Amino acid sequence: MTKHTIVTEFQNEFETCPACGYSGGFHSIFRQGTGPDISWLLRCPSCHETYDIGLRTRMQSGSENQ
Repeated sequence: MTKHTIVTEFQNEFETCPACGYSGGFHSIFRQGTGPDISWLLRCPSCHETYDIGLRTRMQSGSENQ
């Protein structure tokens, strides 16, 4: 299966899947890029489309299990 991500502009809220209309929330997917940023993607549990609305995060230094 090819992993594709639909880049979507965030405007006030992102609650309903544009592809299928599902409005029960999204699953979170975290994908490491080539730099320190991690993309926080949203996947529709109904149609399985994956969306990138521009959310990014980084792991804190020293956050490994001790």
